[in-house]
Amino acid sequence: MDASRDFSKVLELVNKLAGCSVFFLGFAFCAGYFYSSAYLHAFDAEWFISGFTFVEFVARGIWNAVYGTVGLLLLVVIVQSPSVSEKNLLWLMRCVCYPFYLVFLISLVYEQFGGSLLSWIYKNPWMRAWMLATLVCQAANYMHPDSLQHVLFKVFSIIFLFMIAYGIVVELPKAYAREYAETLQSPDRAGMLKAYKDGISDVYFLVDSASGKLLLQKTDKSLIVVDPTNGWRISR
Repeated sequence: MDASRDFSKVLELVNKLAGCSVFFLGFAFCAGYFYSSAYLHAFDAEWFISGFTFVEFVARGIWNAVYGTVGLLLLVVIVQSPSVSEKNLLWLMRCVCYPFYLVFLISLVYEQFGGSLLSWIYKNPWMRAWMLATLVCQAANYMHPDSLQHVLFKVFSIIFLFMIAYGIVVELPKAYAREYAETLQSPDRAGMLKAYKDGISDVYFLVDSASGKLLLQKTDKSLIVVDPTNGWRISR
């Protein structure tokens, strides 16, 4: 009887791990897709995304999935911990959320007068981390057992959970991709790898790769797709 109960617990654990793995891979795939889409869009090469495989998308979005998992675990710990009361959550919001809301409000006002402080918030990695921490703390406040007794807080908890997921899966990958593409597209394109082929004097720049194919950019910014095994070599 005890052996049967232990075996059932093992099966339950395996099922939970399998479910978490599927969720994690799905998170990584979506983040990788939006990253690749935004990156290729910067080079006017959205059509190249059709050549990516599932594994390649997951590899590109793996860190966003880790980031999202850490945020989710933090949210669960805050909500489920018996030592975290509504009073503790209020102090957490005072330290994390309210200062960010103030900075964001100032940025909105400044933007109306021709400033660019709001774009700085989206581009700065520390500000993006602060923004996500604010969303997590706010969601935890709405998901606290005492707060979930109110229908309005239930609605707010769903909204903020959606905002967290959307930020990690869509907005952050797109922001990182745009920043990276802007860096590579500097006038001298010093950050891009170069591609050479025996017998051809022209220099090509490596934009991306997928399914064993290379997406190269010519000096006139036109694009070609080549097979690296066909005499091509990559170097700085």
